[in-house]
Amino acid sequence: MGRVSARHHWILALQLAFILFCLPSSPEASADGGAPNLAYVAGTVSGVSVIDVGQAKVTKTIAVAGDPHMILLSPDGQFLYATQTSLGRVAVINAKTGQTVCAGHLPGHPTVLALSLDATVLYAAAGDGANVSALDPATCRVQQTYQTSGPVDGLALTALSGFGSSSVQLWVTEPTSLSVYDVRGPLLAHVPIRDGPQYLTIPNGLTAYVTTRRGTVLAVDLSTRRVSPALLSGGTFGPMDYDGLTGEVYVPDKKHNVLEVLTPIAPSMARLPKEPNRVIHTSVPPEAVAITSEFYVLVGVFFISLLLLCLLVLLFFIRRQQSRSRSPKGKGRSARHY
Repeated sequence: MGRVSARHHWILALQLAFILFCLPSSPEASADGGAPNLAYVAGTVSGVSVIDVGQAKVTKTIAVAGDPHMILLSPDGQFLYATQTSLGRVAVINAKTGQTVCAGHLPGHPTVLALSLDATVLYAAAGDGANVSALDPATCRVQQTYQTSGPVDGLALTALSGFGSSSVQLWVTEPTSLSVYDVRGPLLAHVPIRDGPQYLTIPNGLTAYVTTRRGTVLAVDLSTRRVSPALLSGGTFGPMDYDGLTGEVYVPDKKHNVLEVLTPIAPSMARLPKEPNRVIHTSVPPEAVAITSEFYVLVGVFFISLLLLCLLVLLFFIRRQQSRSRSPKGKGRSARHY
C-alpha cells in the first residue's frame, strides 16, 4: 500500500508541476500588449506619446485627432479614452492598434474624463459647459447627465462613505469648490478650494489630488475634507493619473516640460513628504498623462507562489509517507511493504 500511495502522490506532484510550467511567466496587462508601467502623454504633435517609465523614453505614438486634452486607460490597459476637444466629442481607442472603437458627441468641448470603479461608465465634462455626461464606454452613448453650478475642469470617483451616503461618489471641480455627488444623482457636499480647483485624481480612495488655477497641487483628505498646503507650485499642471500598484501620482507640467511624480500620502503621516520624489523630462509640453501598472503581474505572481506552496506541502507529505512506510512496526520487526 505504501508504494501505491507514494506513486499516486508523485503523479499528483508531476501534474501540479506541469500546470505551473504551463502558466505564463509574466501575465502582464498593459496598453501596448507587453510592457507594464507606461505613461501615455497627450499634447504631442501626433496625438499621444507612449513613454516607458523605467527607461524614461518614448517608445511609440498613437495618432489621435481633435486636440486630445485628457486621456485615460482602462484597468486592463486595453482601451485608451480621449477627449477630442476641438471636435466636441469623446473617443474610445484600442491602445494596442490605435483604432477608434467608438466616439460620442457631447455639448460644448469636452476636456476631462473619469472612469467608474468597475470600468462600465465613462464620465465626461467640458470647461465651457455646466454638466457631466455619463457614457457607456462600449458604445459611447450618453446614459445620464448631472447638472453642475458652473464649468467643470476635473472629475474623479471614489467608494468612500461619507456625507450620509455609502454609495459611490462622483467628485467634481467647479469654479470655487469640489462638489461631491452621489452617482445616483443627489449633490452631497461642497469642499471650498480658495485657489480655484482644476484637475482631480483620487488614487487610493483616501486622498484627492487637485491642481489649481494658481499653479499649485493640493491634497484633500476625503474623510475630514482638510486641504493640505501646496505640494507643488509654480507650474502649469494638467490632468493627472496614478500608478495603481505604487500609488504614485504623475502630474504633467506644461511650463517645465516634465512629469512630476508624487509620493502617495497616507492619513497617518505626521508630515507631508517632500515633493516631487522624481521628475521625467518630456520633449514637448505634456498636456495630460495616463499610467499603466504591474497590478496584473502582482496577481499572477501571487497565484504562482500559492501553487508552489501547495507543491511544497504535497512533497512534504509524500516524504513523510515514505518515512512511515520504511519505519519498523513493533519490536524487532521490520515494516512489510506490499
